[in-house]
Amino acid sequence: MRERLGAEGVLSGPPTGHADQLDDALIADLEGFQYSRGLPVDGVLSTTLVEELNVPVQHLIQRIEQSLKQWRQSPTRTEDTFVQVNLPEYMVEMYHYRTRVQRQRAVIGYPYGTGGGRTRQFHSMIKEVVINPGWSPSETIQNKELVPKESRDKGYLARKGFQWITNGRGERRLFQRPGPKNALGRVVLRFKNPNRIYLHGSPDQDQFGKAKRAWSHGCVRVQGIEELAQDLLELTNEGTRNMVEHAVTSGKTVRHNLEQPVPIHFEYVMTTVEDSGVVRFLPNIYRL
Repeated sequence: MRERLGAEGVLSGPPTGHADQLDDALIADLEGFQYSRGLPVDGVLSTTLVEELNVPVQHLIQRIEQSLKQWRQSPTRTEDTFVQVNLPEYMVEMYHYRTRVQRQRAVIGYPYGTGGGRTRQFHSMIKEVVINPGWSPSETIQNKELVPKESRDKGYLARKGFQWITNGRGERRLFQRPGPKNALGRVVLRFKNPNRIYLHGSPDQDQFGKAKRAWSHGCVRVQGIEELAQDLLELTNEGTRNMVEHAVTSGKTVRHNLEQPVPIHFEYVMTTVEDSGVVRFLPNIYRL
């Protein structure tokens, strides 16, 4: 393992004890390698980790070349202000005058083979910021997830802030009131797309600490959605300082239509470079 990690360039130094022992320094180097491959950082030599250690260097070079080609073709190369979602990285970033001002962890759609809602690649324009949103779940989520939970646990829907309403078509549907338990969190960023995907927050912050974060129905949950929305409004002269915080505190639903919509790009780049210079080869979660 020392020889392999040394060839990878992530071995920090000579062993602190016997060379054939798994000391703390080697475990730390192993964790560094795990991070560079988008794997859970636990220092355990798993089957998946062994597979990554056995990937030929030529294959990695090809992945770098492919990612360079994707970045060169990205519309972000000609824009000053935009939001970018890189799906394999589980990250959302915002750039203003080509300087990154936000970098937030994200949860995306289910991975390949799960039957869930994969997050698609597309380009659009953010046109609306909704603060303290309500949520109308899809019929599938309502009937296959929420109603069964109520059957198993009476009072579940009421505790989560749901109520039954009749929509404009005369259908009886669930609606979740705005608040700290709302599945969309405190902010939603909306933009046109054929798959009804949008960016939103979440009341469950623990999920953002996981290495693999692909278990939504297709929409993208953003850890610091309030901070992202505030910069989006303030840096584009669409809102005042602390506007989002004040609106959240009020508890009232506020809809802000952007006079100058901001581009948003959902991309699938599997090789990235950290600010520290660490090159990351990310898992092909959707097998594209």
